[in-house]
Amino acid sequence: RSSRGAPRVGASGAPCVLHMNGSLAVNKHNLLEALRGALSADAAVRVPYEAALAAWEAAPGYATALLSVYESPPAGCGGAERLLAVLCLKAAVGRRWNERRSGEPAISDAEKAEVRARLLPATDEREPALASQLVLTAATIARLEGLAAWPALLPALTASCTRPAPLDAARGLSALYRVVKLQASRRLLAHRKAFFALSEQLHAPLASLRTSHARALLGRVQPLLGGPADQPIAGSGAGGEACALLAIKTERQLLLHGYARAHASQAALASVRDFVELAAAASSAELALRRALDACPLAPTAGAAAATADALLTADALLKVALVAAKSLVEVQEVQPLALASCVGRALAVAASELGSRPFSAGSADGSEKLLVRLTTLLRNVVCCASYAAAAPGAHRPHGRPPAPEAVACEVAVRSFVLSSGLASVVHSLVTRALPLGEAELLEYVDDPEAWVWEEAASREGASLRRCAERCVSSLAEQAAARAAVQAAVHAAANEAAAAGLASCEAVLRLDGCYAALAMVHGPAEADSLCAVVSALQTHCSAAPPDSAHLLRRRAASLLGHSLSAPELVRTSAHEQASIEGWYTLLGMLLQDPHPGVSLTAAIAIRRLIEASDAVPRTPPLDESCAPAAPPLRRLARVTLVPVLRLALSAREVQSRWRLIALAARLISRASPPRAAEAADEDDSACADRAAAVAGWLRAAWSASDGQQLLQEAVLDC
Repeated sequence: RSSRGAPRVGASGAPCVLHMNGSLAVNKHNLLEALRGALSADAAVRVPYEAALAAWEAAPGYATALLSVYESPPAGCGGAERLLAVLCLKAAVGRRWNERRSGEPAISDAEKAEVRARLLPATDEREPALASQLVLTAATIARLEGLAAWPALLPALTASCTRPAPLDAARGLSALYRVVKLQASRRLLAHRKAFFALSEQLHAPLASLRTSHARALLGRVQPLLGGPADQPIAGSGAGGEACALLAIKTERQLLLHGYARAHASQAALASVRDFVELAAAASSAELALRRALDACPLAPTAGAAAATADALLTADALLKVALVAAKSLVEVQEVQPLALASCVGRALAVAASELGSRPFSAGSADGSEKLLVRLTTLLRNVVCCASYAAAAPGAHRPHGRPPAPEAVACEVAVRSFVLSSGLASVVHSLVTRALPLGEAELLEYVDDPEAWVWEEAASREGASLRRCAERCVSSLAEQAAARAAVQAAVHAAANEAAAAGLASCEAVLRLDGCYAALAMVHGPAEADSLCAVVSALQTHCSAAPPDSAHLLRRRAASLLGHSLSAPELVRTSAHEQASIEGWYTLLGMLLQDPHPGVSLTAAIAIRRLIEASDAVPRTPPLDESCAPAAPPLRRLARVTLVPVLRLALSAREVQSRWRLIALAARLISRASPPRAAEAADEDDSACADRAAAVAGWLRAAWSASDGQQLLQEAVLDC
């Protein structure tokens, strides 16, 4: 660009550094001018300077010039210019460190050596924004060429991790974590072997650092609990909790990627054991601090305020440590399941204890709920792990090889937990504490039931303890060894909730959670049990207070959709199971419920049923003479078509209306018989009335689409 036309003029009036003949002058002064211009808010000024910086990447000396701007900024160079210089250096390293294509210029070997030498002390930068980018640049260089090409990096970082000041050690650990994480992402066989060797080298020092910093953090609890109320308590120093967190994260990378078989390493087994104990100790200490503060609030003095603030900060730090330790356990168990061989029973006990005792605010996304989500996930993964189940006596082994001793130990621990009262306690805690709607969720549902119902249908288990608990209860019930115990625990919780009465909204929500669990633990093969559940739910819907009965009716619609869409029931003609044929009628009644949350949930249940029937075609009856005039699903489509059309017109949100119109199109196709010979399965007048209703609705729906193409296309489909 610079070879044509007049030279550009910068924001300060000075000519741009791009020369008329196309040559590029890379020096500190010109580079600083370009960095300032690239920070301009005016696009006409900024774009030429950005192009100049991009073109300079191929010029010799560009990377070292950027380092010079960072290291010794000239007068008038602020923090923004220094940060942009570091960002440009990171981009240049990523694109020009190695030659990507033949003939494409790359950074020379001499300049690489200078960059490495000058970048090494820069990894100890104190300003956070600069430090994160400098460390990432160093880690990128180490990933591109390997640690062997930069032998001074690892010793310098490991030495910086052991500095006595916690903030200094935290900076070193942060740099080491970035380097280790990017080294773990190298996937070639030679790279994997190099990372295995790195894991052996770093594991013991990291475990020692993690132990010392975690012990220092836990050591702050007793003085805070027993110290004088009017005196601030000195902690282990700012940055101590950051050191513990970074050490755990770095150790997690080694466990996930640094061992072909982590269970064969005593260091790895010891680290996983320590994670379990650390999660338990940090959680217990955090709860003790918060309970002490709630039970004995300190006097409103300056010293007491400082002590309270220190206690709260310590409690928050302990919760973060417990969260990171729990996440590490979940990830290690997924990748290296046998690494938990020495602590499976202890991990299950810790998860069960936390699920039964830790207070949390459902739906508020606080740290306690997040911790319970991770522990619930860990418990489910451990109990349902195929690697453990394959070691059970009598299990099928395709290759005939005996199971590993670690797998046998894990299987024995899991079987012991399943056969003990621990499993029943866990299920009871999940059903009574995690499955009921929380206060925040209930307020959101009452405020906007339409948006809440659709979000509930699409939500996933990772963010909400309630959704995670649903998956956990369902998975536990699928295990043959645990099924009876899970069903008994759910029934006990449901009977307990029913016996407590339905006088309050909390009681209704508790019973609602129990019915959600009952639908999960009784499969389609247990049609009689499901019918009893539906019958009891109808009775409780009638007995609940009018202002909260809609919660149980919504649960009934969800339960019917969940049960009827099961492949076992979809695959079988419904008239062969007379006990469930009435469910279709009940679902149609719930679709016309006056509460929008109930009617929309019923519509979603019908959509789920139709989608399931499309994926799993029903088998024809053996004797056509005993088949009904119309299958139940076709009768359901005819009964529910007009209510769905009305519901689509009353929906407020565009996406909600579009989904309901798409459901109406599916119902129109399902309401018609597939062959002309079957046209006699419905009275002509009923068909004419439905056709007239659809015709009138089409005109109204087209007018209400307000020119929105999404809605117009859905109406045209109908």
